Amino acid sequence: SAMDTLMKELHDAKEYGSILTVDQYDWDLLDRFVSNIEAVGQLSMYTVGLDDTAEELKQQIAQGKVLARKYHVITTNPPYMGSQGMPDKLADYAKRNFPETKSDLSTMCMEKFLKMSCTHGLLSMINIPVWMFLSTYESMRKTILEKYTYINMVHPGRGIFGSDFGTVTFVISNAEIKSYKSLYYRLFTRQGEVDSVEERKKAFLERKGRFVAQQEEYRKIPGIPVAYWASSNLLHDFEVGKRLDEVAQPKQGIKTADKDRFLSTGPPFIGTENLIGTYGLLPVLRCIVKIKYRHFSTPVLFNLNGTYIL
Repeated sequence: SAMDTLMKELHDAKEYGSILTVDQYDWDLLDRFVSNIEAVGQLSMYTVGLDDTAEELKQQIAQGKVLARKYHVITTNPPYMGSQGMPDKLADYAKRNFPETKSDLSTMCMEKFLKMSCTHGLLSMINIPVWMFLSTYESMRKTILEKYTYINMVHPGRGIFGSDFGTVTFVISNAEIKSYKSLYYRLFTRQGEVDSVEERKKAFLERKGRFVAQQEEYRKIPGIPVAYWASSNLLHDFEVGKRLDEVAQPKQGIKTADKDRFLSTGPPFIGTENLIGTYGLLPVLRCIVKIKYRHFSTPVLFNLNGTYIL
């Protein structure tokens, strides 16, 4: 019966929470079914406990309605849990039902809530920004471009919840709106910087880091990242230029693999200003390279942490 099927779907509700998928039922029919149980008036060995059963069924039906219905607006802060920390049952459920977003519970909630919204409904959410760039979520980003529309986004970076993994807030419409110009705010200037909530708020109120972008442009970049700050010139380069892997095979150069063991820095050596003037480099420091038991000192250019030259 429908009641039995609903009970099976809700059996592991505490394990799966809001990502649980519940089918649509004739809810009025199920309500009448429970009402008939409550209508049994004569007490006998067969009716003992029916009141408790009816109350439990009412709660199950109410939960089923919440999970099965569609919403015009959904606003939420999802739970965060990587796949490595999931219990086996939850991890298996994620693989079966959320192949594009299974790597984190928060991204599974994104997928689930978008499906729970009505056509032209809105999902407003705060999340970690990994889904915007990592190759793990490329299929998810492609699905969003094909079925949904970014309405706006505020990208505060790190600091909203202390020294966190970063945050991003956004509104997505459950409709594909062609050529829609989405509004974005990037509230940080350097990747990885940690600022207070007050500093992020100040940057937003001063309208710093404001960008307008059409999501169709993201298709021009390999991996379809949500690169809302990409300039028209950069996007044009991706259109007409050749990828590096088409002309060469990128390789990693020599690395110490243990900089604390093999490298140490001293004061800037003579001639630094010439290097800065010629190459636009940051101050070059004297590095003492330790190899096994031998030590020798030589000024070298060592690329560490992106643009910083030590």
